[in-house]
Amino acid sequence: NVWLRIYDGYIPSWLKNIKIEGSFICSHNKLTSLENCPQYVGKDFLCGHNELTSLEDCPKYIGSNFWCYYNKEKLELPEGVEVKGNFFN
Repeated sequence: NVWLRIYDGYIPSWLKNIKIEGSFICSHNKLTSLENCPQYVGKDFLCGHNELTSLEDCPKYIGSNFWCYYNKEKLELPEGVEVKGNFFN
């Protein structure tokens, strides 16, 4: 699992091409964008409690649940994203 704890409001570029076999948690980071997000997450993807207005650049594959609650607004799952579990917004 990867727990991302950042305070600059962005995801580091080196994560973009990483395949995460476990969960990826980037909640509570004041993110305004999911730019540089890993494109494959084998388990849960959590991006809640940020300042997101879009899920553009989210992972293309999530092997379990996608959690994106408590952002600036209610977010919609982008077309072409495969979520094997539930989508919680």
